[in-house]
Amino acid sequence: MGKDFYDVLGITRTATDDEIKRAYKQKALKCHPDKNWEPDAEKKFMDISEAYEILSDINKRSIYDRYGNEGLKDYTLWNTFDSRTTYKNLFPNGDTGTPHPNGDDYYDGNYCIKYKDPTTFYDLYVTLEEVNNGAMRKMKITRKRYNQELKTVVKDEKVLEIQVKPGWKEGTKITFEGEGDEGDARTLAGDIVFIIRDKVHPTFERSNSDLIYRAKVTIKQALLGTVIQIPFLNAQKKSYPLKMQEIITPQTEKHFLNEGLPYPKDSTKRGLLIVKFDIIFPKLLSDEQKTLLDYCFPNSIDFYQTSVTDITTIDEQQRQQQQQQQQQQQQQQQQQQQQQRQQEQKKQQQQEQQQQQQEQQQEQQQQQQQQQQQQRQQEQKKQQQQEQQQQQQEQQQEQQQQQQQQQEQQNNNHHRFNHYNAQHTPPTQRSQKSQNKHHYQTNGTASPSTCPTINVNETIEQQQKSPPNRSDQVKPSTNHSSISPSHSVMPPSPTISSKLMTVTNGIKQSSIINEVSF
Repeated sequence: MGKDFYDVLGITRTATDDEIKRAYKQKALKCHPDKNWEPDAEKKFMDISEAYEILSDINKRSIYDRYGNEGLKDYTLWNTFDSRTTYKNLFPNGDTGTPHPNGDDYYDGNYCIKYKDPTTFYDLYVTLEEVNNGAMRKMKITRKRYNQELKTVVKDEKVLEIQVKPGWKEGTKITFEGEGDEGDARTLAGDIVFIIRDKVHPTFERSNSDLIYRAKVTIKQALLGTVIQIPFLNAQKKSYPLKMQEIITPQTEKHFLNEGLPYPKDSTKRGLLIVKFDIIFPKLLSDEQKTLLDYCFPNSIDFYQTSVTDITTIDEQQRQQQQQQQQQQQQQQQQQQQQQRQQEQKKQQQQEQQQQQQEQQQEQQQQQQQQQQQQRQQEQKKQQQQEQQQQQQEQQQEQQQQQQQQQEQQNNNHHRFNHYNAQHTPPTQRSQKSQNKHHYQTNGTASPSTCPTINVNETIEQQQKSPPNRSDQVKPSTNHSSISPSHSVMPPSPTISSKLMTVTNGIKQSSIINEVSF
């Protein structure tokens, strides 16, 4: 009998995934080897983890529900099962182990976990002859080994020899310590365990150390008696002729001492060879056969009473029907559970798609925001450039205005100077000046430009400081009517004629050229 994984976790066959996970957590915390120091704690923990690995997977669970442990023999679960990995997946914070003492062992989080790699299980099928006589079996295995030179895991093949001892029962385990997988340099190599399984024999059946032989007889042989040849497992012995003179029923058995399998603890002792009978009934009876049977067994219906065997048969039929109904119900429940799981998977896929779409939308929004920010920055740059251009234009306008103001000031100064000369130059001087100019031109003398220049401002200041000479001024005559020719007129004072020369580089510079004429 294999393990009942539902009983191991303490759940029903209709348990949901959440119930399976909850039951595993409760059991694993109680039976973890790092917390529970009982001798069988590690075995219980491995059984719990193994049950969870099977029942938490849809495919493995469906195979187990349909075919039991036999259906999982060829499944890769037996070679890849890791109880520690299962526990660490559900308890990622590492709530196991002992405080890290020296730093020599594998350190996980705040705890030091000491363990070997998981054990690998193999089924070893043996014949009844091998169990009867003993045999040497060679098993070639493929395992994972950590290569120190390459610093990686490589596949390695090895042949293990197994000495099958006489009488070994089905389920016997042969352990090879340290011959399993070694997946990491920080862990020890796991073990390999071979489990003895019985091969189907064409003649005998096994029941512990007893052998069962089923002899087939017809209804005629069962009623009238017959001789049956009984074979033995030991081929050296000849078959034994068993004479049956009594009536054979389905419950009839014959036992042969010391013709079974040897006991595993004492190979000198053996079990029984049990002979059971399978009665073959005819499918059809002719009228003559019915008449003869009626003649041989008169009033058989009248004295017929239901026997214990009949009641047992009826009970078995009812049980079979109930089992069939239960199996059908279980299949329906499994189908419903599978449909629910498929629907949940679809929902999860839809949710994942929605999340992906949302993430894509968020990325698009972020891209749009970045583009908008870039546009804003470009607009700000343009605005700054425009402002700079405006500032430059304003500066140019200010410079032009300043230049215009300077020109206006220069023009005003020039106009004032001319106006001043026009007001302060007497007519006699003007005529004298023109005469002098004409005199210079006719006589070929030096032009007025060669005459010494006098600063007007200095001249004006000197005139203001020194009182005017009355002798140089023309006295008005008392006679307003006319001036006599004989009257002597004083020579006029030097006339001042000024000219504005230049204004350069925005700085007011004026030079006055004074021409002196006598």
